Amino acid sequence: RPGGRIIGGSFPQGREFLPGAGEMALYESDHTKFMREMLAQHPEWAEDQQRGRAIWWDRKVDLDEQDAQRRASEPHRPYPYDVNFEQR
Repeated sequence: RPGGRIIGGSFPQGREFLPGAGEMALYESDHTKFMREMLAQHPEWAEDQQRGRAIWWDRKVDLDEQDAQRRASEPHRPYPYDVNFEQR
C-alpha cells in the first residue's frame, strides 16, 4: 500500500478465521485521502458537487410519462445486418 493507510486499530472479534477480512473496508486510498483534504480546504466545492449530482441523479421520475414512452417505442428488431433482414 503505497501511501494509503489502515483506519482504526484491530479487527472486530469473530474475524480471526478470515485472514484479511475487512481490510479493504478499513483501507483509505491516496485518492480518497486527497479528496477529503481538498474538500476540507475548499468547503464551497460541496455545494457545487451537490448541484452537479442533481443534474444527473436527483430527479423526480414521472412514472406515467416513463410508461408512455415505453409503450410508444418500437421493439428492437433482430440483427439488422442479416442478409435475410426485411425492412418495414
